[in-house]
Amino acid sequence: MILLLDTCAYLIATHQPELLPTKARRAILTARVRYWSPVGTWEIAVKSALGRFELPGEAFASLDVGLAALCVTHLPLSHAHAALVHELPSLHKDPFDRLLIAQALAEGLVVVTSDEMIPNYPGVTAIWG
Repeated sequence: MILLLDTCAYLIATHQPELLPTKARRAILTARVRYWSPVGTWEIAVKSALGRFELPGEAFASLDVGLAALCVTHLPLSHAHAALVHELPSLHKDPFDRLLIAQALAEGLVVVTSDEMIPNYPGVTAIWG
């Protein structure tokens, strides 16, 4: 299985792993490839600067360490990914999640996410609990 970790899944996996559901944990541990998008980094940076994220400790400062611990591969963000957002139905208002959805669809990735809206997009497969 080839996964794309969303921001919340990353934060839980690296900072509160005891809260990670068994199904998500198993998927992360057994995935052939685990991708991380720069969209997640952007989301953490923006939302923490706006005070919208209660980040555990030095989550942003330790981002590279956490990503290395999960053995992620960095997924480049392309023009095609961004353009695909235009084609998505308006089910989700969060621009970060919409871009992750577009990347997952374009690349055929399974999203690890607690967000209940993401699996409502046609063609998107998500794993959590």
